[in-house]
Amino acid sequence: MRLQNELASAPNLALRMGDVRIGGWQVRESAMDKLTRAPRALTANDLKPNLRQKGVDIRIGLDIARLSLNDTVRSLVVVTADTDFVPAFKFARREGIKVYLDSLGKRVLPALIEHSDLRLSEIPTHDEVKRERQRRRRQRVRERRETSATEAE
Repeated sequence: MRLQNELASAPNLALRMGDVRIGGWQVRESAMDKLTRAPRALTANDLKPNLRQKGVDIRIGLDIARLSLNDTVRSLVVVTADTDFVPAFKFARREGIKVYLDSLGKRVLPALIEHSDLRLSEIPTHDEVKRERQRRRRQRVRERRETSATEAE
């Protein structure tokens, strides 16, 4: 909450927050790994709420359009990996606004990159994401083997 308050009061920055809705429950990834190795009944700790934020995309899209039409800005920095912003990016760029994209390292689809003028953080490719997932899987397998070997001693 403190971070949100600081961002909301920062100069030259707009914080847009929507409504949080619970869209059911999902099994945690760590629990899924354990359940696939040794099936058992689910517990409350195995679950997490599937939270969805509603209304933020449209608010930001409207802000981008308003700022573009009013000649209020010459450039925008948008922190997202969400392709729902492509129409807003296109609109702003047609109005002569430079759109800078920062995905905070998350993988984004090519359409979002295509409709931004500059990427501020390195955006991993699909292959890089795939290799990283495989590396993490191998690491987890190694850790499990080490744990099993230690327990066997």
